[in-house]
Amino acid sequence: MNEGSMKDVSVRASDLWFSFGTADVLTGVSMEIRQGTFVSILGPNGCGKTTLLRAMAANIKPDKGNVLIEGRDVRNLRHRQRARMISCVRQEHEVAHDFTVSEMVKLGRSPHIPYLGFATVADKHAVLEAMEQTGMTDFAERRVNTLSGGELQRVFIAQALAQDAPVLLLDEPVSHLDIRQQYRILGLVQKLSREKNITVLAVLHDLNLAGAFSDRIALLHNGKVRAFGTPTEVLVPDTIKEVFGIKVRIISHPASGLPHVILDMTAGEDFK
Repeated sequence: MNEGSMKDVSVRASDLWFSFGTADVLTGVSMEIRQGTFVSILGPNGCGKTTLLRAMAANIKPDKGNVLIEGRDVRNLRHRQRARMISCVRQEHEVAHDFTVSEMVKLGRSPHIPYLGFATVADKHAVLEAMEQTGMTDFAERRVNTLSGGELQRVFIAQALAQDAPVLLLDEPVSHLDIRQQYRILGLVQKLSREKNITVLAVLHDLNLAGAFSDRIALLHNGKVRAFGTPTEVLVPDTIKEVFGIKVRIISHPASGLPHVILDMTAGEDFK
């Protein structure tokens, strides 16, 4: 689970425990992630994926343990400091319905603009670039309350990109997108991770999307990290059977050589 020396570690979660009442959600989660790595967080519903992301963003306080971003405890950072280091795309969004798309994306620049200050040329460029990257340029003057769910999701991804933080947290970022946009957004995130050295943690449900775009996969089960490694190391039939309770086969993708998960239809399991 050790991903390199401390100087290379961008995100370190140490022995995280969290519970809702008497229900334990995280039970000793630890991981180290090198700078510029794209990590997908996978696991069945209720295994603690979103809770882990919220703890890393300091939106919740763990019962035990801590999270360090570039060596600094996220709980000890002021809000603006934290926003310069971590950008987030959540499952649920609060939308100011009278805002245009460009105004919503511009909010991502808030941590960089002084109080009572004005947007600089660099701020405006970051907003335009983020809209272009997410395919939202033609929507710039549209009101956000006129957008579809998938279009709105791209607005919030653009907002996070405009924030220009070294760590990007994504909670089910492509759940409302069609297959073309799923590949477009995850391909963009992968490219930014590699070219700009951004550390990405993305909660995903699709094992094959995770296998196609991730450098590492963290597979959660019963509040713990069951496996952490490359897609080839994590996406194996026995582990998937243990975590998800289904039999699968793993084939090598003919183009990329990456592992591709298919359901074992000969297993005789009833999914009704």
